[in-house]
Amino acid sequence: MMNRKKTQRLYTPQFNVCDYVANLEKHGDNVAYAWFGHDAERTLHELTYRELAGNVKKLAAGLCAEGMGGARIALCGETSPEWVTTYLAILLSGGVAIPMDRELAVTEIEAFLAFAEADGIFFSSLFNEKFDHLAREHPSVRHVIALEPAGCTFADVPGFISFDALLTAGAADTAYAPTPSPDTGRMAAMLFTSGTTGSSKCVMLSEKNIFAAMNAACECVEFFPDDTILSVLPIHHTYELCCMLAGLNYGMKIAINDSLKHVMKNINFFKPTGIVLVPLFISTMYKRILDEARRKKQDKVLLHALTLSRTVRRLGLDPREKMFAGVRSALGGRIVKFVSGGAPLNPRLVRDFEELGIHIAEGYGITECSPLLACNPYYAPKPGSVGPAVNCCRVRIMDGTLRLGDTIHLMAGDRDYEVVRLGEDGLPRKVKVTDHAGSFVNYEQPFEEYVAQYAQPMLRRKTFVADFAGFAAAYVEGFRRRLTEVQASYRARKAAFDELFSDRPYDTNGSGAYRWACALRRLDACDPENVTRKLAQAIGI
Repeated sequence: MMNRKKTQRLYTPQFNVCDYVANLEKHGDNVAYAWFGHDAERTLHELTYRELAGNVKKLAAGLCAEGMGGARIALCGETSPEWVTTYLAILLSGGVAIPMDRELAVTEIEAFLAFAEADGIFFSSLFNEKFDHLAREHPSVRHVIALEPAGCTFADVPGFISFDALLTAGAADTAYAPTPSPDTGRMAAMLFTSGTTGSSKCVMLSEKNIFAAMNAACECVEFFPDDTILSVLPIHHTYELCCMLAGLNYGMKIAINDSLKHVMKNINFFKPTGIVLVPLFISTMYKRILDEARRKKQDKVLLHALTLSRTVRRLGLDPREKMFAGVRSALGGRIVKFVSGGAPLNPRLVRDFEELGIHIAEGYGITECSPLLACNPYYAPKPGSVGPAVNCCRVRIMDGTLRLGDTIHLMAGDRDYEVVRLGEDGLPRKVKVTDHAGSFVNYEQPFEEYVAQYAQPMLRRKTFVADFAGFAAAYVEGFRRRLTEVQASYRARKAAFDELFSDRPYDTNGSGAYRWACALRRLDACDPENVTRKLAQAIGI
């Protein structure tokens, strides 16, 4: 692929939520959000940056006025300006935001809230009935805040209040004045994600983490203040949230997709210049383009045009705007970039979309890194690569597993955090799984009883690896070595680990401090050699 010219990044770096919100206000009457209402007519709504910043400050004041300043507060619902307002207001009031996946079963949400010792939860109208038991019986949640209270079945509980009522309470507090936190290293967010075992874990991020990743996104993706970005992915994912915070910092217009059924309709309505996606979406779009060309008996013409465009551009000419006007028109007519993350993207798609005039910025990250780690630079793109580490991160390959010339695929998704080294034939030769220490979900179960879950990264690849026995043996040995190291590290600093959560409530029903103690006892009691034998048996070697 040909390099592009590096452009000036027109944004102001932010290092705390107070300054971030102040910067939002500077964008004035520019539209921050555009979205459709839930009514049958799908009424279009817009919110300016001035209104957004004002609402964040009023909500933060309202939280403090109602005794929720500094509290741990969850958010559960679909993407909306209210969701983002709440997230920023929780941080601004000195609290801890706990984004929840709205697709989870209510019992799972209740368990996560208990683990996090959440004091309150904001929820959308989707949960106006579903959260009835939670609102009345949850052991830690004392405040339930409805974004849209109409029809809520538990409006009678003592801790119930509406989003609008909190805004009103905050507006009445004329003495409230947000100030930057003296400690941006404090915990500001708790996020529940899953490792390779499929067992959920809690990731804790600081205010510094959140805005370092946001600044990195502003720097490495070719965003502009006049962009319109369509938000498609779930907002509780750090990948989507990080990109959205970056877009707002630039002063872009964020259009919210209200349903996966309406994606193409919304693309043509809002006419975005960019979309943040996962590879599955991009692959689906590419397939639709080819299917439409095939339906019109133009598929061979399209593929020939892609090759011709690539050749002509090497001569210094750019025919893409006219040559692919029909394809671009079907995508709203203004799209010039996709941001891709969450899984590896087929390099062919990067090349072909580039020929269509749509640049793909492919990146890599994990929630633990808040989440951005690396991004393929727009001014020197390399298909099949996620690019160098962003300016706030350092990436290191441990144990000498990376040699010059190796092909590395970094894979991150809701249930997989792996580093995969590919051979010359494109098949995996080495996998590094980052979750060896277990989780806090099966916290009372011995390692020997659930270690079989760690066999899944190998079993998924059994039919694709030439020397599976050797491949799996190396994995098992790496597991044994790492578990032994973790156990030795704990035993060497036992007092420090044991005291880490001693100030938190210790409840045998499953509080965080109790789970931590159980996990440490299990780690200390396990026999790495026996655990490893069980793992080998589960893999079948």
